[in-house]
Amino acid sequence: CETIGCRRRPLLEYFGETLAAPCGNCDNCLQPPTTWDAFRQSKCGKACFEELQHLHGERCVYSDHSPGRTIDHVKAKATKPAEMLKWSNWLLACGDCNRDKGNHAGLVNPLAHDPRDSIQFTLVTGKPGAIGQGATRKRGVKTLSHIRLDQETFNEARKARVLEAMDAIQAFLAGQLSQVELMAEFHRSKSNRAILRDLLLEQNPVLNPYQKLVNQVVAQVPALQQWATDPLQHGG
Repeated sequence: CETIGCRRRPLLEYFGETLAAPCGNCDNCLQPPTTWDAFRQSKCGKACFEELQHLHGERCVYSDHSPGRTIDHVKAKATKPAEMLKWSNWLLACGDCNRDKGNHAGLVNPLAHDPRDSIQFTLVTGKPGAIGQGATRKRGVKTLSHIRLDQETFNEARKARVLEAMDAIQAFLAGQLSQVELMAEFHRSKSNRAILRDLLLEQNPVLNPYQKLVNQVVAQVPALQQWATDPLQHGG
């Protein structure tokens, strides 16, 4: 029985009976859910989570790699309980990033900030680094120190995704792929979109040795530029 209160009550009501007080014996009576757990188990909570998954493309907004299976609070519910149930305070995150972030504040919020202002990838290695000045750089430093974005698994996955995208770009320039097929290559992946965004936008040849080829393609396929500047492609 899906409920955050006594489980026996709705069961008895279904059969036309009533229970004056909670039974005191079911799991919800013995261990009442917390406010947040109760909300997450409710129909409303599940519907909100599904909408959040749809909004973020089902991926963690921090790692941009793992599936997002938890709701992270921009302002931690432990320190800002009044913000706990506000939609504007929620981000989709994987379990690891959610745990790593913990109650830390002041990190990059991909929906409020452009991550490229604070974190930049080296296209050849996939490694992230903090950039910018003042508060912008501070956000990048805090994000990289609290959330383990610079780990081999993530870096290798980013490198592989760049190489796949470059194969598609070269195939397009050779006349082997159409514009539609090229766009499909960028849209197909639900993860590692942040580094693809850097591949399309980064003009520093030290960070992006593919710059000249990419610029040729972007000039012919303006939709790539639009895809790269869509806020929902930001990722962490």
